[in-house]
Amino acid sequence: AEEAGRLLGAQLAEMWKEPSGRRPVSLLAFSVGCVVMHSCLKELRRLFDAGECPYAMDMICDVVYAGAPISVNPIEEWISLRQMVCGRFVNGWVNFDRVLLSLQTRRFTSFAGSSGLAVPGIENVLLAELISQHVDYSTQMSTILTQISME
Repeated sequence: AEEAGRLLGAQLAEMWKEPSGRRPVSLLAFSVGCVVMHSCLKELRRLFDAGECPYAMDMICDVVYAGAPISVNPIEEWISLRQMVCGRFVNGWVNFDRVLLSLQTRRFTSFAGSSGLAVPGIENVLLAELISQHVDYSTQMSTILTQISME
């Protein structure tokens, strides 16, 4: 998933080299798809910092993560990635997702999808009314997007 995200970031940067390809995109994902989007943002940040993609901060309009198995630390990384998004950055989470709780226990960290984020500019949306277990994300994304006014 991380390699797919790096490749996506590189491909977006390549497309933006052509004026006809300069259209902002929104990244929406749940579960492991969030890892792909997160890696994409990290690659765009790397390209921007290296001076290889000076327009990277204009490429991503909105980002929505739901049930993200991504560590809440380091906070500095989240702040840096938030700067890559010109619109909204939303983190949907529930504190009782057994899949994420089990995984984060094995990795000795807290995940954005089960605890929210304390990062300025990132909106945390509690999804407890829509999600009762991790597999619900796949069937509830449309409702989640409506709830957070992204559709």
